[in-house]
Amino acid sequence: MQIADLRDSSPGMLSGGQQKRVALAAALAMQPDVLLLDEPTSGLDPAGRADVLAALADLRRAYPVTVIMAENDVEVTVEFAARVVVLHAGRVARDAPPCEIFREIAWLDEIGAPIPPAARLAAMLRAEGRDVEFLTLAQALAALGDSPGA
Repeated sequence: MQIADLRDSSPGMLSGGQQKRVALAAALAMQPDVLLLDEPTSGLDPAGRADVLAALADLRRAYPVTVIMAENDVEVTVEFAARVVVLHAGRVARDAPPCEIFREIAWLDEIGAPIPPAARLAAMLRAEGRDVEFLTLAQALAALGDSPGA
């Protein structure tokens, strides 16, 4: 979790991202098969958010643990999730990879679910006949090129 340098720090002196990484490390010390996280990036600044997401990505690569995360930030969802479960009216309404979930723009709008801006842009471009598929700004730039005329 990249926290060895925090060993002698007082918990109250840690940043939000550092506190969350310490909490993740404590949970991982129990060697769970499943890790349940409730909005692990909430309340963090962009740097703290990036740190926690990087730590979670490293965790998934290094250990055979399933990560189940409740997350309202769609940007975190599309960056991290292999599958997205959309809950609506107390029930599972959809369960699919992010690329499938965020192609259903009209339905997501209908139920009031958040949509990544890049996914909405991709849907608009597809409606105009462009063959594009992206969910994040980085993916959009790669697909469209970063020049103004692209």
